[in-house]
Amino acid sequence: MIPRSNPGDAARTRGPGQQSRLGRNEHWLHSLDTATGGIRLGEEWTLGALPGRGKTAFGVQVALANACAGTPVAAFSLEMQDTEISKRFLCATSSFAAMQVRNPQIVRGDRRPELMESAASLSQLPIYVDSRPSLKIQELLASAGCTFGATA
Repeated sequence: MIPRSNPGDAARTRGPGQQSRLGRNEHWLHSLDTATGGIRLGEEWTLGALPGRGKTAFGVQVALANACAGTPVAAFSLEMQDTEISKRFLCATSSFAAMQVRNPQIVRGDRRPELMESAASLSQLPIYVDSRPSLKIQELLASAGCTFGATA
């Protein structure tokens, strides 16, 4: 399943998560890659903004683009539980509205298999979510190192 993207971002010569000659990962978010030079190997990015400004939506799109390309992704959240983050991923990879994912009883019976199929596809992606609310930076680095086989 391919994550949603801006129409202008579709005109890419490399697929999402593939390295360019500069050693950076490209994410199907062409405008971001152009503005920042892309996320380079070994870099960690931190998102910060006021509530409701799209931090989670942005993080979900970057994570999905990379995971769909086979690049393992670790997502850390101090504010949302893993089930809520998972619902965001499910909305981004399916045709279901947030309210339908939040309350599956309102999904028509004939569409429930589609919802289950989307969830099953999502579960196969290499995305790891750590939502411990009291996570310290040392624990984050140790968790990322254990997840990806690196030393923190």
